[in-house]
Amino acid sequence: MLPLARFSVDGVEPPTKGSMKPLPNWRTGKFRVRDEHKAELDSFALLLATAAAKARVRPYPAHHPMLVQLLFGLPRPKRHVGVRGVKPWAKWLRPTAKLDVDKLLRGICDGLVAQGALPDDGQVTDALPRKVYADNRLGGLGVTVTLVPLEEGPTCMHCGCSEFSPCLGGCGWTTPICCSTCSRPLR
Repeated sequence: MLPLARFSVDGVEPPTKGSMKPLPNWRTGKFRVRDEHKAELDSFALLLATAAAKARVRPYPAHHPMLVQLLFGLPRPKRHVGVRGVKPWAKWLRPTAKLDVDKLLRGICDGLVAQGALPDDGQVTDALPRKVYADNRLGGLGVTVTLVPLEEGPTCMHCGCSEFSPCLGGCGWTTPICCSTCSRPLR
């Protein structure tokens, strides 16, 4: 499984998609919903398109499964930094607040569709997003995107595992439609 493409957008905090804000209409009493980060998402999609064009990303055929690996470099909170740099207790912490991984993933996948690297974000069957602080990422603040095409192969009829996504603890094939984990007798 060789990557189809790997590219980065550095120096910009990735925006999230999915944070909606209700706006009341005082005449009708109804609410309409607006995406809070629409302008940021649009400008980030342009940066994503530029980075993908520099990496010479070629469009991947529709209806083929794709793995998207994402490494987000996010800003470190001020309480982690002291006079001598990052405090020892905060050095290996991961970002657990502020930005949700699912909203970051949604924003990146929509940006990939907008710039033409993916025909449809529905073909992303596997995603490996990671959030780290910017000082622990090679490019600092930003995101690194790796697109990996998945070969379609047999899947287990019981648990749905495949060659590229095996059962927890590993498995093999006992029959063309059943993995070794599911074919074991129950005790």
